[in-house]
Amino acid sequence: MDRLEESDYLMALYRLYGSLLTEKESAAVRDYLGYDLSLGEIAKREGISRSAVLDAVRKGEGKLREIEGKLGLYAKLIQLKEAISSIEQVEDEKSRLALYQSLGKALTYGI
Repeated sequence: MDRLEESDYLMALYRLYGSLLTEKESAAVRDYLGYDLSLGEIAKREGISRSAVLDAVRKGEGKLREIEGKLGLYAKLIQLKEAISSIEQVEDEKSRLALYQSLGKALTYGI
């Protein structure tokens, strides 16, 4: 995964789990990854050291990865998007409807 893909992945995790971070971690991750602010810019604005910002970003990113590792919601969302995309490729409307219904049942009873 390159740096841009990694950043996008972490922001997706942040959107899912950001509310589970501390206020400082959440703000640091949001500003650093979401708003593309430098550590120095964040530090100046918050009145803290650059290393404190870096620490908050690293802790926040680590927690996001840990939470995803336990819950796997992002992975499930990717699977769901892929399943929907595959179903959309089916030309026969009756078959497509049956596949959507099967997907709905799978979601209802847990994938």
